[in-house]
Amino acid sequence: MTSKNVILAELKLAQTHMDYLRRKLENFAEPPEDSFTYPLCMYSDITGTVIKFVGLTTGEVLATNSPNLYTVGEESSAFLAHTASAWESVPYNEARGLYDKQLVLVFEDLEYPIIRFYDALNDNCFLEKSGNRNGFDYVDYLPCNVTGDWVDELRNKLEE
Repeated sequence: MTSKNVILAELKLAQTHMDYLRRKLENFAEPPEDSFTYPLCMYSDITGTVIKFVGLTTGEVLATNSPNLYTVGEESSAFLAHTASAWESVPYNEARGLYDKQLVLVFEDLEYPIIRFYDALNDNCFLEKSGNRNGFDYVDYLPCNVTGDWVDELRNKLEE
């Protein structure tokens, strides 16, 4: 049978360990939301999801390769905080509502659209295997919300 003193010693040790873990957790406290300029556009390589954050955990899904987890256009206030290591920042043009390397439909003087990738850094489009931002300017840019292996292959070529 365990003596009362042994139990009290174990309880004190557990309390000391809890205090240590509480102090350690305080070091991981999230920065206040007012220290960020929203909206922020973030990409998760894990889920292939792009979210436009308007708060620390609040945002809208702009694109996803995980339709079982997210739906394009879905809004939530319970996303994983954009400060987590799972997210990578993506340039975003707030005026156009488009993010960098987003697949877009563009129109020239043709009756049909052309598919390009949007360049949020230069506010134009590009489509080269090398990923060279060669700057095609168009009047209208419409998001092209398609997914699939061919889109992923094009994006991978852009990153090579």
